[in-house]
Amino acid sequence: MNRTMNIWYPIFAAILLGWFFLWFFSPETKAQDITYQGYLPPVNVEWEILSIAGAENWDPVKRPIGAKGERGRLQFTAARWKQLSVKPHYWADSRQNFAIKETHRVEAIHVIDLISKCRALNRHATPYLVALVHAAGFEAVASGHIPAMKKDFAERAANIYHELETKP
Repeated sequence: MNRTMNIWYPIFAAILLGWFFLWFFSPETKAQDITYQGYLPPVNVEWEILSIAGAENWDPVKRPIGAKGERGRLQFTAARWKQLSVKPHYWADSRQNFAIKETHRVEAIHVIDLISKCRALNRHATPYLVALVHAAGFEAVASGHIPAMKKDFAERAANIYHELETKP
């Protein structure tokens, strides 16, 4: 009987681990369901996604593909997409329901990662700073050498964020 029980422990553990993996990485995960290190982020993740998307893509009808192959509302490069998802990069701007769910999940994780980078700078994450880290990159913000074009982008995104805040 003891030998039989020893066989079932790894099987049970594998099933439990697989269930947890599928639950945690489910594409149905929404931005508001994700917390950052056990507490809610200092900025609204959904509004930040919408504000960065609004600043990146001023024409919502076009399918945005950047000059360097960036795709989706947040203009993900293939390398960045690969860091956040195992799905193909072209899903970032796909109109298929399964791809849209994955894109929303990746966008939420990306914004939460930007918030963590703001914290790594020992600065409070604001809509402006999160958008600035998105546009200019962590190294540029850390060094203080930020092009004016990237600051303008962050300011546009912050203005969109504050417009969302004031809507009822």
